[in-house]
Amino acid sequence: MTRKEYRQKKNDIQEEIRKLQKESAQLDIDYATEVMERNGYKVGQRVAKNGKEGEVVGAEMFAMTPRLKVNKLKKDGTVSQIYSYELSDYLKEI
Repeated sequence: MTRKEYRQKKNDIQEEIRKLQKESAQLDIDYATEVMERNGYKVGQRVAKNGKEGEVVGAEMFAMTPRLKVNKLKKDGTVSQIYSYELSDYLKEI
């Protein structure tokens, strides 16, 4: 095997890894979103907990468990870009 053949093979393998990682990330998002919807949550829905409010912006996988993604609300009621860990509950896998 020449250096050129080695580099080509190595690049092909790395490209395949990137493709599989992208597919895996999309699978996580799809699954978390499906679980979110089965739990009765929708994107844009307002949620409150311990006197704090936020808006559901999606779902994600965290430590192999689906979790809501919730952004805080500003004082004027508009959605902030700041993620709220306090309002982002884990979802039951029903």
